[in-house]
Amino acid sequence: MPSFDEITTLEGLHPVLQKSDVILVAVPLTDKTKNLLGPEEFRVMKPDCIIVNVARGAIINQEALYNFLKDHPDAKAALDVWWRYPKPGEEDVVQDFPIPQLPNVLSSPHYSDGVEEQLKLGSDSAVDNILRYVRSEPLKGIVDREDYTSFKNPVHP
Repeated sequence: MPSFDEITTLEGLHPVLQKSDVILVAVPLTDKTKNLLGPEEFRVMKPDCIIVNVARGAIINQEALYNFLKDHPDAKAALDVWWRYPKPGEEDVVQDFPIPQLPNVLSSPHYSDGVEEQLKLGSDSAVDNILRYVRSEPLKGIVDREDYTSFKNPVHP
């Protein structure tokens, strides 16, 4: 069984951020997590922390992240997200702040989902839920639509 030093809710986020050397963002983008890390959260972070985002760009306030990384050159960010993706017909991605150009940033355009096993795991999960439905068993991984009311498309909020 895994052990953890601490488990907290979003209400306990600031104390966790204050003592964390590495912050991994891997939550879904919902109404509750949009701009979860903003100016107040960056104010309490260690000036040399490492921020890794493999979720969605909009979970982190883009301007707050840019200012933090620019003002704290010992901090690092590894980002596998963009805040705005190209629309059909657009050749390039334009961000509001030049985060990828900062020397303390490693960025890629959302490649972390390319895991070899992802299609099999996703298919197995879908088949399992279909069988659960047919057998009138509880389904797994159900999301609450109310968590996504403020935006239509989580990729283009």
